[in-house]
Amino acid sequence: MSKKAAIYQYLKQQQMLYGDELYLNSLTVEEDDKR
Repeated sequence: MSKKAAIYQYLKQQQMLYGDELYLNSLTVEEDDKR
């Protein structure tokens, strides 16, 4: 499993607890990862 896929799966589980806030944070992480 790739790092990004593992992070996505983790965030997907956490979203059930934290909702949209963590999802928005995950988008920021994605942007940082592209640089």
